[in-house]
Amino acid sequence: MSNEKDHLSMRMQALFDSENPDALTLLAYLQRLLYQHQLSKVYSQKEILTEVYARAIKRIDAGEPIKSYPGWIRRTAFKVIQEFKLEVNSINFQEQTADHVLNKFQEQFPLVIGYDFSALFAALIRLDAEDRNILRLRLINGLSWQEIGQCLVAVGEVQVNDRQLRQRAFRALTNLRKMYPVD
Repeated sequence: MSNEKDHLSMRMQALFDSENPDALTLLAYLQRLLYQHQLSKVYSQKEILTEVYARAIKRIDAGEPIKSYPGWIRRTAFKVIQEFKLEVNSINFQEQTADHVLNKFQEQFPLVIGYDFSALFAALIRLDAEDRNILRLRLINGLSWQEIGQCLVAVGEVQVNDRQLRQRAFRALTNLRKMYPVD
């Protein structure tokens, strides 16, 4: 299983090689999908690939092999973008009460307290893509710091240790608190 994870990690890293035609094709495909789903200002290609990598790790851990990586990555990326679009569409600030939105958000982010969800969402969008990525992987996906590190390395970021990741997450939450005060 570790062999398969290593193989997956190498394949994901290859997607950020500027001379790899498959990588360029995939990144263009992701950019087009993000644009078509009106998510290009909310999510980056790296965030999508990080989520794809996290799902691949979970699949491998569950003992389910991935037979064709290129096809599986494209299909999964498409599904991820569709799911992200549904999440964004499900938040209709005019139709939902503040209490309903708060309860739904607190299920995924139990440490965040506040009633102005539109301001909170706007603050989340203003965070760096890497910071949003770390918070999403930790708080929504529930990945360990080691798994988060593997996901980030797989999408071309520099390898950092668990302590550095925790510090980045802490800083991201601090920045989020500055942009969205909960006092």
